Amino acid sequence: MAKALQHRAGDTFSKAMTWKVGGVAVDLTGYTVACDIVTAAGRTLVDAADVTIDADQTTNPGKFTVEVLDTDAWSPGVRLAFFVRFTAPGGHKRSSPWCLIDVLADAPEAA
Repeated sequence: MAKALQHRAGDTFSKAMTWKVGGVAVDLTGYTVACDIVTAAGRTLVDAADVTIDADQTTNPGKFTVEVLDTDAWSPGVRLAFFVRFTAPGGHKRSSPWCLIDVLADAPEAA
């Protein structure tokens, strides 16, 4: 199983990724991309992430960013999960594998 990402509660979650099929980056022009963050145990919705497709798919095919600006409500010690759903212009849907996130305690304030 893949290693979980570590994320500190309260920090903006931002993960740049590239969608590949058969090892080849897919041009996401015209695609709709969505992502929900859920609890790994139970799949309870925690956040709907914003997904931004890189505007230059000619130079950066398949590149996109998943982001949640405010993670203050993410509970430390909880494992979260997400997958990304890609909808092609013709309506065909395909999903990424699950990605895991281990939520860490918020950093203490500097003195």
